[in-house]
Amino acid sequence: MIRAEADGLVIEGTLHGARFAADAAPSVIATPRGAALPFTAGVTALDASRFRFTVPYERIYAAHGGQKGTAGWDLTLRKAPDSTTAIRIGRVIGDILDRHKTDLHPVTHGVRPDLSKSGDLAITCAPQEN
Repeated sequence: MIRAEADGLVIEGTLHGARFAADAAPSVIATPRGAALPFTAGVTALDASRFRFTVPYERIYAAHGGQKGTAGWDLTLRKAPDSTTAIRIGRVIGDILDRHKTDLHPVTHGVRPDLSKSGDLAITCAPQEN
């Protein structure tokens, strides 16, 4: 589930084929496409397979860095701080192959959650007006 709130995007999901350890400290890594900066966000493990995190708009704006044009990030989940395994977020299984064209989300505060052509969660952000 992706929900736009006043301060940021709230994402909730379920792991499939993986579990959180009881003492898990998961995080989300936002890897930029282009000149934007990477950023992270803490994740709450709701139980062994469900999670929730919020990406504050301010963090997205800061990572945009005032560059010209729209910036984009691909989001992945790490089950622990020292994990090198990236778990793709938003992988959708179904009859529709290209969710990038069908699962559209509105722009809120200049930010749009999006699914890549491979069905993975991404965020785009237009330049902020002063």
